[in-house]
Amino acid sequence: MNNLVNSLVWVRRKIFIRASADTMAAILPFLVIGVFAEVISSAFLSTKGFGADILHINAWVKEIPQVQRVFMQVTGLTTGLLALFAAYKNAEFTTYLKKSESHFAGLTAMISYLLLISLPSHAAPFNFSMEKTGISADNGLFGIQGLLFGLIVGYIVGLIFARFEKITTRNVSLADGRSYQVLLPIFMSLLLVTFIGLILSLLTDLGVFDWIVTSIRSYSSQKNSFLMTLLGSFITGILNWLGLSGPFDYSTATQDSIMASSNALYALQHHSIWNIPYPYSELSLYHSYATFGGVGATLALIIAIVIVSKNSRDLTTVRWGLFPALFNNNSILMLGVPVFFNVIYLIPFLLVPIINMLVVSVLIYFHITPPVPFPVPIGTPGPLVGLIGTGGNIAALFTGLLVFVLDIFLYIPFVKVNDRVNDAYVETKEVALDETH
Repeated sequence: MNNLVNSLVWVRRKIFIRASADTMAAILPFLVIGVFAEVISSAFLSTKGFGADILHINAWVKEIPQVQRVFMQVTGLTTGLLALFAAYKNAEFTTYLKKSESHFAGLTAMISYLLLISLPSHAAPFNFSMEKTGISADNGLFGIQGLLFGLIVGYIVGLIFARFEKITTRNVSLADGRSYQVLLPIFMSLLLVTFIGLILSLLTDLGVFDWIVTSIRSYSSQKNSFLMTLLGSFITGILNWLGLSGPFDYSTATQDSIMASSNALYALQHHSIWNIPYPYSELSLYHSYATFGGVGATLALIIAIVIVSKNSRDLTTVRWGLFPALFNNNSILMLGVPVFFNVIYLIPFLLVPIINMLVVSVLIYFHITPPVPFPVPIGTPGPLVGLIGTGGNIAALFTGLLVFVLDIFLYIPFVKVNDRVNDAYVETKEVALDETH
């Protein structure tokens, strides 16, 4: 175990990981504000929201669309631009860790990221719409789904500027004209991301990315889709752990699919939820029993941290992250613990949803619990999705509670390991600090 802990500490001391951790901590306050605004707007102010249905908010609050628009604007300008913020701060932290500092690294990284994202989309960098929902970036890669790209761009730009340390130090006076000396690292940064952006643009034009997502969703929509649903869950987990968007991220697309409509129509016509045509679909398995608290079933991770963790930072994070996670938004947990790029949590993050689906599939196969044929309101708490999605079946409720408790026990050993690694990492930082004095 000591060798494993030492190896993980060694990974955390790498400049990219350290700079990324500092960056995520720096942008976390904006994420917290944006996530709370998003949960309130989607779960409580939307006509399709769980909280709005339970509290009948539309009946006693006037001008709901206007209020919702304000919250969505806050979300768009915080979480909606998180990757852009990450590029800026990661460039600054990278130059600092490389014993260099520049007035221009962060700005160059931000411009580079805008260029990288806008080239494949063939759109202006800020293609905003204010017709109904307020300000929001059409390209999701500006937000948390593009976090990895933002961190990488910031890191690369930071390395380029660190290489030109002598002419990009803090001592450069911006008023005497010497700012022209940083044109070379700025040009090199923009040239590099332009080259990468053109490659991504070519792949986009060829339909490579659309084909991957469409293929996974198409196969998972077939009647014998069990293995493809597991595969889609696995791919979505990996991409989310990397700060990207996966094929199963958007439940609204699932609920509006032909497969979901067929299941709901069959249940209504036959007055039965037991023999629907697609019992092992993405909606019936993944979104109903594998996303408690968001991708990775991270609501269980929150409870596991509360039970066994002694890390004050993680405990503070879960206190802020519990409310959004109850409504299936785990962004605060992903960024604050963090789960992003954390090798310790990769295994349970991928396997816990798959284990949930395997357990539920066995129960469905033996007709112990019914499959879920009906969509549920936005933000429905994870353990209640089965109950509501089956029209009130008690067996589905107990199934949700069963896998939720199982998830907590599965996460607990990894929380303990993460605590040990955090303690060892802090000790190595303290030793290194003592050695410099």
